[in-house]
Amino acid sequence: PYMREILSDCALPISVLTFSLICSYGFREIKMGKFRYNPSESL
Repeated sequence: PYMREILSDCALPISVLTFSLICSYGFREIKMGKFRYNPSESL
């Protein structure tokens, strides 16, 4: 039961870190255009 409590306490941080690393490497090749904003033009 002791290991189960430790694993349940750390499950959310471990999963967040794991999926953030997977997504940062998985979506690295997607190129995003920069947002250009001209304050003199009206929206």
